[in-house]
Amino acid sequence: MSRLGILTVCLLCCATLTFGQDVTELSLKAAFVLNFAKFNASRLRGSGSSYLQSLVAFSFLLDYIPNWRRAYGLGGFIQFQLFVPAGVVRSLIPELLRKCQDRGMISYLGVLKRHRPDEFLLSHGLDGYSLALDFPVDAHHPEPLWAFAREMTATVLEAGGNFYLAKDAVLTSEDARKMYGDRLTQFFQLKHRLDPAGILCGDLARRVFAGGRAQS
Repeated sequence: MSRLGILTVCLLCCATLTFGQDVTELSLKAAFVLNFAKFNASRLRGSGSSYLQSLVAFSFLLDYIPNWRRAYGLGGFIQFQLFVPAGVVRSLIPELLRKCQDRGMISYLGVLKRHRPDEFLLSHGLDGYSLALDFPVDAHHPEPLWAFAREMTATVLEAGGNFYLAKDAVLTSEDARKMYGDRLTQFFQLKHRLDPAGILCGDLARRVFAGGRAQS
């Protein structure tokens, strides 16, 4: 991460910690500077060439900054990470970003990645791309964001996309059935064999898998 990027995040985190929710809009605008610095990092470094980076540094960019999540204000944020097939990415992602703009749901931090498929039962991997969008949550009026996220989810699933469960905050059991199909049945057959008492079940399973036992 560039020195300019680190300085930007430090300033917006300190501002939010000092002034609270009132400075959230200013903090999010400052995140634009961070995005610009990261995108142009190689040119800002003066070399213009690529460089090696550790797995931790690449995967957890913002964790270099203590309490960086507070930059989003008292309500925090959700990360909406969608995965879409390569064949529809050029049309679907612009459509989703236009929806964000039209609804005033602006993400000030976005990450686009290329992915390959794998053979795991409940994997998010596919031959395509993912787009992670961070949305600030209004602590007093969160409902519009949740409704918008559900609308975005329906659009992604209709296009044959899916989601990464570890980052999910909005999926329903119906969404899971659409995403996984027969793989979900196979997973719960395996789970019932290895965990017949249903001990291994958390809040995510209760929300997304209707208790984690209904499909077994």
